[in-house]
Amino acid sequence: MVPVKTKNKVPAIPPEELFDRVQVNVRMNRRLVKVLRGAAEYFDMPFSALLENIAVTALDGQCPFDPDSLKRIEQLKKVYGFDELLAAMSAAAREAERQDDR
Repeated sequence: MVPVKTKNKVPAIPPEELFDRVQVNVRMNRRLVKVLRGAAEYFDMPFSALLENIAVTALDGQCPFDPDSLKRIEQLKKVYGFDELLAAMSAAAREAERQDDR
């Protein structure tokens, strides 16, 4: 068994454990899922692989997308109305803060 090289000082994971997959059931906003599925299709990868790559990269403190990919994702957000959802969520959060301050 050859240990996996890592750039951080964490224990090496044996190769047979790298792809130990589990099925998870999570709830996500419908519009977000559509944007992510569109991105997975754009990158020609399975949805689960996209989510895994985003999570692993984010946990490493990096952005998982290059500037061109971010532009494409911005387009997908507009197509699926995710921008309006974020604006509505932001307005609701501000309103909740105002009510808490009273």
